[in-house]
Amino acid sequence: MAKDFSYRGKTLEELKAMDIREFAKLVKSRNRRAILRQTNEISSFINKCEELKKKNKQIKTHSRNLVIVPAMID
Repeated sequence: MAKDFSYRGKTLEELKAMDIREFAKLVKSRNRRAILRQTNEISSFINKCEELKKKNKQIKTHSRNLVIVPAMID
């Protein structure tokens, strides 16, 4: 029996449906601050990943300080 993933009372599907700024309200202060400062960088990375997934290419990044948001999870 697989355990259902939840974060702060929200299921993975609910988290994926959230906007980046809505998700930032759920995380702790350090990550919230990073997400709010990097919103444009995160959204452009997500768009880049979606394009590469459609082309079945490998996703590469050198942004090691990028906070993982639910939209990035496959």
